[in-house]
Amino acid sequence: MYPQQWGVQRINTPNAWAVTLGDPNIVVAVLDQGVELGHPDLNLWPISYSTITHTNNGSPVGNHGTPCAGIISGRTNSGLGVAGVAGGARVMAIATNFADVQVAEGLYFAADNGARAVSMSFGVYPSW
Repeated sequence: MYPQQWGVQRINTPNAWAVTLGDPNIVVAVLDQGVELGHPDLNLWPISYSTITHTNNGSPVGNHGTPCAGIISGRTNSGLGVAGVAGGARVMAIATNFADVQVAEGLYFAADNGARAVSMSFGVYPSW
């Protein structure tokens, strides 16, 4: 689906891919609405977490986290879906409802369990 990914093209990702497709030793925590843990096109870290249930289950509680994980680590040249910016990197799924205490808990979990970067694409925006 790379031809449909205008954002990945706009940031000229193929130039970065010439250097690296992402390192499987790098873990990016996706602190969002969880990630589909059985997704065939994602490189997932074996440890996930829910700040809602306080269990090792980062499964989706909404529809935003899995697409965010795909942008990060969708396998390149898999023929299955999107091409991630760092398709070789691994994603740690952390499900949250975005309460401040849950976000803090998710950040601590990520840091304590191998994440070296965190993706948090949520916020409150004024009306357009």
